Amino acid sequence: MITIACLLVPTVWWVAPLAAALSFLPAVASYHWVEQPIRTRPMPRPARAWPAAVGIIAVPVALAIGIGALAQRDTWVSAAVIPGLRDFSSSYQAHEGWRECLSTGTLDGAAGAMVPFGSCEWNATATGTPIYLVGDSNAAQFTEAAIGAATSLGRPLVLDAAADCPVLAVEITGPTRTPAGDQRCHQRNAALLEALTSGTPGTVIIANTDMYTWKPAFRMGTTGADLSADPDVKVRAYAQGLGTVVDRLREAGHHVVIVQPVHRYEVAPNAWNPATCTILDFLATGCTAALPRADVDAQQAPIRAAIEQVRKQSGATIIDLLDLLCSAQSCPTQRDGMQLYVDSGHISVPLSQQAVDLFRTAVSS
Repeated sequence: MITIACLLVPTVWWVAPLAAALSFLPAVASYHWVEQPIRTRPMPRPARAWPAAVGIIAVPVALAIGIGALAQRDTWVSAAVIPGLRDFSSSYQAHEGWRECLSTGTLDGAAGAMVPFGSCEWNATATGTPIYLVGDSNAAQFTEAAIGAATSLGRPLVLDAAADCPVLAVEITGPTRTPAGDQRCHQRNAALLEALTSGTPGTVIIANTDMYTWKPAFRMGTTGADLSADPDVKVRAYAQGLGTVVDRLREAGHHVVIVQPVHRYEVAPNAWNPATCTILDFLATGCTAALPRADVDAQQAPIRAAIEQVRKQSGATIIDLLDLLCSAQSCPTQRDGMQLYVDSGHISVPLSQQAVDLFRTAVSS
């Protein structure tokens, strides 16, 4: 009961204790009227015991096979009980930039792979100036938008994205950070900036998450000596670290575009993760969630203002998907049958495809 309750309502802390309390009486009843009678009754002869043993195994196996067969067919079960489940699942395809282009060594250390700069390129034979899409995993979620923009403009696109490794001149510590991953992140960023500042000038699109600035578990600073968990200090460090990178790129002749971070669904009571959705979630809500637009604006106001200040000081261009993701009142995970997010912090492939015009306009400015 506790496991099922936590799967159904994973974000409410008191669900597990309540489920434990409610399971006490059934446990006592089971002990007195089921378990003890089985323990104290005379053992049956082997000839009478084997049918029960076979039944205990065969019945759940048969049920599992039957449910699996129904799930693979267009029956009344899939049509009436889980409407839209297949369309929902098909929306959760991996971004093209996540398949073979995302460096994971910056997150996993030696266990992860590092993708060399220049290994992931689209429209390579185009004669226009190159477009470089760089950042952490948030950069890779915009692969489809950047590919569409590059193709329509006749320009090659190079992607360099690394998990848990924003392109910022900062130090970060936190629950997802490891010494080995941090070292590889620093090495990756140094090599990336060297390649960009010594390579062909073009347009550099920088896309990073902002979660380090508002999640209390992370500390950030411009150096290891000034790490802080204070949100205001972290926002200033983020802006300073971003400004340092932008200045280096502009000095090398690049046009710089900064993508405002997309909001995340990670704060209770509106936390959402499609990987934990149950059949009951699909029946009740279709495994969707929504944040009030006012809450999103309030949470992201500091980092958005800081990035806007970097834009003013450097002359960079901004891409902002907020109006594509939200109405004036709400920021949902699904709209008009289309999934907008693939998980709690990354947009879906269909949404990225809808952002082509935003990216084309920004890189052309």
